[in-house]
Amino acid sequence: MTQEMGFTNVSRLAGGIIAYDRTLNEKAPDEEPMFKGTNYVFDGRVGRQITNDALGDCMTCGTKTNLLSNCMNTNCHKRMVQCDNCRDSFLGACSDVCKNRVINNEQMFERLAPLKSDVIYDTLDDYSLGHSTPPSDIYEEIKRNTAEYMGSGLHMISDSMQGRLLCNIASMAREGRILEIGGFTGYATCCFLEGSANAANAIGYTDDPGTREKGPFVMSLERDERAIDIAASHLGIMSKYGLGEDGATEASKLRGENSCGKWRYSFYHTRSSQLAK
Repeated sequence: MTQEMGFTNVSRLAGGIIAYDRTLNEKAPDEEPMFKGTNYVFDGRVGRQITNDALGDCMTCGTKTNLLSNCMNTNCHKRMVQCDNCRDSFLGACSDVCKNRVINNEQMFERLAPLKSDVIYDTLDDYSLGHSTPPSDIYEEIKRNTAEYMGSGLHMISDSMQGRLLCNIASMAREGRILEIGGFTGYATCCFLEGSANAANAIGYTDDPGTREKGPFVMSLERDERAIDIAASHLGIMSKYGLGEDGATEASKLRGENSCGKWRYSFYHTRSSQLAK
């Protein structure tokens, strides 16, 4: 207002228009509001009506209105001023084209409705796991080995949902190349390797192991030598026996034998091509 319109005596309300609206309603309901019309808000309401003044023109019919909304066609989602009558007749869309798309989407939803699952999930985590590929049993053995040898750090292990996310990220990474800082006992590292193997298959890079210079490659850094021993044990087993039952069985043998060292493999020699098999 000062730069474009030349006003010099410009002030801002403490707390903004929302605080002013609250003050009017709670402390001065009979006071004439200095703000007229509808205040734009960043939630599902889109607009918060302060007064009944209709200062906008309906984009569909031109009638004066104070209603703000978004086009119900999700591919459009246009911000618009539209009166109640047009909102009803156009099904919340901004045009006949978008209205037809809304109708088609609703018809498609009705056709697909019988295919919907009746399973009810209590949390978002449960829903995510319900729609993800279950992790291999070897990951549960990694958790148990961590509890056996480094119980105080068990909380640092990724949960199943996080692990699946890490695997997906590695699967989509360019050539499956990942740098992990803080590998701990290898749970997340194995997830990254699984995803890196998926990336290797996707680009047809399965004949040779990846290197620092090219191809699928996971580098994991860890300062704790005890954690490195355990992680290297898990990575070695995963590399030699894979993600199936054999790998889980071998990983379970680490407990109670204090034998993590015998499986110590270099991170640099864990082959994504072996894991892919």
